[in-house]
Amino acid sequence: DDISLLVCLLKLAVTGRVGPKSQDILNVILFQLCSKRSEVATFLVEIVVQQLEQVTDDCLSSKISSHPVVQESVHPYPDEMNISGNVKIPGSLELRIEFDK
Repeated sequence: DDISLLVCLLKLAVTGRVGPKSQDILNVILFQLCSKRSEVATFLVEIVVQQLEQVTDDCLSSKISSHPVVQESVHPYPDEMNISGNVKIPGSLELRIEFDK
């Protein structure tokens, strides 16, 4: 549990959510623990693999479940035409916009 807590703190440090030297300090602590206890190194590898698998699963599921949303407009545009609107995609992580030529 202590190692998991250190890993969580390291994640916060990497994202800049804790003090500026936190990442370096946590890296040193984890490195020393891994050097002295091989089971800690094995546990850290397992955590990293689980995190990578989760990210991969999330990326794959978002690509599989993506459905294009098409916004059409009249052509040619009338003079001084102003069109606005909203596109909401619950749970989306990104938005790609393409304009036809």
